[in-house]
Amino acid sequence: MDEVVDRIYEAAVNAELWPLVLDDMAAVAGAEGGVLFAAGTGRPQWTSSERMRPHMEAFVSEGWAAKNDRGEAGFRKRLPGFVTDYDWMSQEELDVSPIYNGFFRPRGLGWAIGTAIVPMTGDVFVLSLERKFELGPVKDEVKDKLNPLRPHLARSALTAARFGLERAKGTVQGLELIGLAAAVLSSNGRVIVGNRHFEQMSDLVAIGSFDCILLRNPSANSTLHTALQSLGLTSSSQRPPLSFAIQTEDAPAVGHLIPLVASARDIFSQGDGLLVLTRVGQSAIPGTTLLEAIFDLTPTEARVTRRLIEGVPAPEIARESSVTLETVRSHVKAIFRKTGVGRQADLIRLLSGLPRTD
Repeated sequence: MDEVVDRIYEAAVNAELWPLVLDDMAAVAGAEGGVLFAAGTGRPQWTSSERMRPHMEAFVSEGWAAKNDRGEAGFRKRLPGFVTDYDWMSQEELDVSPIYNGFFRPRGLGWAIGTAIVPMTGDVFVLSLERKFELGPVKDEVKDKLNPLRPHLARSALTAARFGLERAKGTVQGLELIGLAAAVLSSNGRVIVGNRHFEQMSDLVAIGSFDCILLRNPSANSTLHTALQSLGLTSSSQRPPLSFAIQTEDAPAVGHLIPLVASARDIFSQGDGLLVLTRVGQSAIPGTTLLEAIFDLTPTEARVTRRLIEGVPAPEIARESSVTLETVRSHVKAIFRKTGVGRQADLIRLLSGLPRTD
C-alpha cells in the first residue's frame, strides 16, 4: 500500500492523480471505481475514476445529491472509519431507499464502501467506492485494508479541499490558496517558503539560523524534525506519525506534515514536506472522526480517547468494550504516543482546547 499512500500525498496538490488513487482503492474493494467529493469553505468539487464519471455526472445533473438518503444516514450515524451499506442502513431500508433503487441499482451498482473525513478546517471530504450489484456486498475485511489509509487521506484533505481539487499553480500561489498556516520545508528543516498565515504564528514557530524551523514547544519540535528526516524513507510504513500536538500556554495547536513526492515536489519548489498548522479551539469534546483525522488514531483508539476525555476510567472502558484492561492500556499508550502527551490530564487539556497549566 506504500505506493497508494505516496500517490495520495501527491494528489493533495496535483488533482490529476485522484482518479488513479480512487482506482487503486477500488481495486482493494473489488469495486467498479470511486468518487471523491470535497465541500466546506468554497464551491463543492468532485472527481472520480473514469468509469464512474458518467454516473457522477448524472448524479449531479439529475439532482440526486438532494435525494441522497445514503449520505444522510452516514452523517447521522457518524460512523468512524470506512463503512459499508449495512453499516448505515438495514436491509429493509435498502429495499425502499430512493438512491439505491432509483439511481444505483438501475445502473448495475448498489453496493459500496466509503468514509467521511472532517478536518479542523470546516471542510468535508467524502470518498466512496462503488461496487457492481451482481458482485454482492463489500466484505467487512476490506475495512481493515482501507482504514490505514484514512490518516493519509485526512492530511491530504487539508489541502485538496482548499485547492478545490485543482492543481496548485506554484509555491507561493499554492500556499495562499490553502488559506491555512503553511510552509514548504526541506528534510533538514529549512523553510523554503511560508505564507502570511504561517508568518503570523509567531507564538508557535520561529525561524532559526540557516532558515531552520523551530517550534517553540521542544517536544513538538523534536517530533517535527524526526518526521522531516524520515521523509526520504522509501516505505511510508517506516515513517513516524505525521500529525502531532503542539502544547502552548494558550490555545493548543496541531501540526500536519504532508510529504511532497513526485510531481508535488515540482509544484512546491523541490521541498520535501508541506507543514500545515491548525489551532485547537475552545470547544466541546471532539468527536471520534475529528480525533482520527488529527492524530492518526484508529477508530478504536479514537473511541477510547473520547471516553478518557469524558473521565471514564480504564477498567470501565474495558468492561463496556468487552476487552481486557491490558488491551485498553495498550490503546492508551498508543494514544499518548500519537498525541505527544504523557498524562491523561494533558490529553484532556489538549483535546478540550483548554490552556495548559502545570
